[in-house]
Amino acid sequence: MADLFVGKWQLREADYESGQPPREAAYIIEHDHNGYCVKMDWLTDDGEHIRAEYFAIPDGEQYPVDNPAAVDNTMSMVRIDEKTLDSTVKQNGDVVAHARRVLSKDGNIMTITQSTSTLDGNTFQNVSVYVRVPE
Repeated sequence: MADLFVGKWQLREADYESGQPPREAAYIIEHDHNGYCVKMDWLTDDGEHIRAEYFAIPDGEQYPVDNPAAVDNTMSMVRIDEKTLDSTVKQNGDVVAHARRVLSKDGNIMTITQSTSTLDGNTFQNVSVYVRVPE
């Protein structure tokens, strides 16, 4: 059975409680050995391009984040079911961010809900809806 998360996704809409949503965004998920290579490309409202890439194994284990600015951070990813993929970032053992990716019934819409905790204990959610880009 094909992995429905694998593919290229384009931002359709976003509702952020904190920060500005990107003007445009692409999200690419590829299989890479036992996990996923995730590539993200955003265009901010002020025209800045931001690119990020990471590798994650959906086994629920915590792995160091490969980012010098996040030296004490770890990340885990787990496949909840065929249409739900979660990731969690911890800093010094405390959860600081959680992302849940949920696919629509037909697998062509991916809703990403990011929940984040700030240093002062406040929490917020940012929701982004992506549509699959046909191959």
